[in-house]
Amino acid sequence: MPELSINALRVVRAVAAHGSLSRAARTLGYSQPAISRQVSAAEKAAGQPLFVRGARGVRTTPAGELVARFATETLTGLDRLDERLDELAYGPEVRVRVGAFPAANAALLPFALARALEQQPRLTFALTEASSPQLVHQIISKRLDVAVVASGPGLPQPALEGLRIAPLPGGELTVGVPRGHPLAAMEGTVPVRDLAHASWIVGKGARDEPQFGAWPTLTDPLIAFR
Repeated sequence: MPELSINALRVVRAVAAHGSLSRAARTLGYSQPAISRQVSAAEKAAGQPLFVRGARGVRTTPAGELVARFATETLTGLDRLDERLDELAYGPEVRVRVGAFPAANAALLPFALARALEQQPRLTFALTEASSPQLVHQIISKRLDVAVVASGPGLPQPALEGLRIAPLPGGELTVGVPRGHPLAAMEGTVPVRDLAHASWIVGKGARDEPQFGAWPTLTDPLIAFR
């Protein structure tokens, strides 16, 4: 059998998976003529057609199914070879499952993960966003390795017994108001009682999903927009 290139194997696998030359081209970032050339080269190497063209795309021949299956096995093996070579050169890859509530995911984690990667390039992260009680439950059930959770007066207090806790420097909760609002000119701390009749814009989502909401200790906030 003439030599079958790695690129040709990738193309055959993609075309077989998508049933379309154009969709395979978009997936691999190739032009459609380049995909057609690789398919032709693969068919020449195999000595028989791998695909049957039709009005709604392409379908694999028995030879095409065989080559696509071996392409998957071969490319998976090559990916594993790359991983093992990287481990020999740089050490094993370490995967960390991290969770955080929305504000921490937006403002804290990007900087923390970037700093961690500077110190250990072989780290990879799986990120989860959820409410603090949900994150603690996932830590306890070993679905997460580390989580950033919120605690404080008026917030749900998850049970942290038996967990290793590392307090982070905390900032104060703040309130956003328009110019001209009576609170805009106030300096220092805003009493919570002054927020009782304020109109709030809050996030909208399924029940128990983390969302930006009204001040957490207000019992019956006035929600103007969701």
